[in-house]
Amino acid sequence: MALAIAINTVSMAQDSRPALPDRENADYSTGFAGLKKLAEKGNAEAQFLLGEMYSKGKSVPKDERQAVDWYRKAAQQGNASAQSNLGFMYSSGLGVAKNDQEAAAWYQKGAENGDSYGQFTLASLYLKGLGVPKNEQLAAAWYQKAAQQGHANSQFHLGTLYEHGIGVAKETRQAVVWYRKAAEKGQAEAQLALAKMYKNGIGVANDPQQAQYWYTKAAEQGSSEAAMALDVK
Repeated sequence: MALAIAINTVSMAQDSRPALPDRENADYSTGFAGLKKLAEKGNAEAQFLLGEMYSKGKSVPKDERQAVDWYRKAAQQGNASAQSNLGFMYSSGLGVAKNDQEAAAWYQKGAENGDSYGQFTLASLYLKGLGVPKNEQLAAAWYQKAAQQGHANSQFHLGTLYEHGIGVAKETRQAVVWYRKAAEKGQAEAQLALAKMYKNGIGVANDPQQAQYWYTKAAEQGSSEAAMALDVK
């Protein structure tokens, strides 16, 4: 029962992720015209950025088919961000026919090329058996890779796997380590999970003050469960 709840928790978090990740290092300073010239000359980064602009309607009318075309051009040149985003377009049926297997293949390419969003999403696909055979060990391995790059959602999910022994040996101290990393980045689910660990003395010494601190942090982000826990006190 606990395993089912843990897997469902990870699945719900994956389903509620943003449509596409915000690429913090994306540089649009060249402008649409400049980027298009570069993209047409085969510059993979410019092709990726055009895909971003079309997929999100930045400076141009939103056009998901154009986004797919430019993501594909960049992805075929090995651009990891474009590979992962193309995977998302296939998984969502945006600008292209929905195809879970094709989505998984592109997420795999992005993940193997070091894109943390691709690693995170591929892990979730392996956990659920969506587009790939279900494999909890591979799910844990890909969450680990993304978590080590500082991907907060992956850190939380990896903590969940360690807490419940899914795809890895059950190790509550490691769960606390990863929950804390994600919680410190502001991941509300991790803040709630860490509060529970402190409250119940699981993987860490019982500490009501720390429990209250993290419940408060999670409640401030809208966690009704955290708010209820504070009300009980």
